[in-house]
Amino acid sequence: MNITAEQKEKLKNLSEHRLEMLEEVAEFQLENAERSGLDPKTHSLCRLATLVAIDAPLASYAWQLAIAKDNGVTLDEFIGVLIAQAPTVGIAKIVAAATKISVLYDIKVEREAA
Repeated sequence: MNITAEQKEKLKNLSEHRLEMLEEVAEFQLENAERSGLDPKTHSLCRLATLVAIDAPLASYAWQLAIAKDNGVTLDEFIGVLIAQAPTVGIAKIVAAATKISVLYDIKVEREAA
């Protein structure tokens, strides 16, 4: 795969948490919310649901949960989204998402021995 110098620089900046690159990403987030025509809370719930559907990494949940909280989304509402998605995305993705969220909230998850 060929990669340009500009692409290398962008990836490096994102990986190193460079402020200017993250500001661009945050700006895109705000523009997307405005363009959607949804209220901020509904937009956040949709984005959280998407993270579940794509089995997103923990870092994505941390970022989106912080935004969702700022937009008035409660943990009970997000748990409701998980339950609502279960028949569509499957139990495995719901368990994976719930485990990631548990990590973020420092909830110890115990597994039964098989």
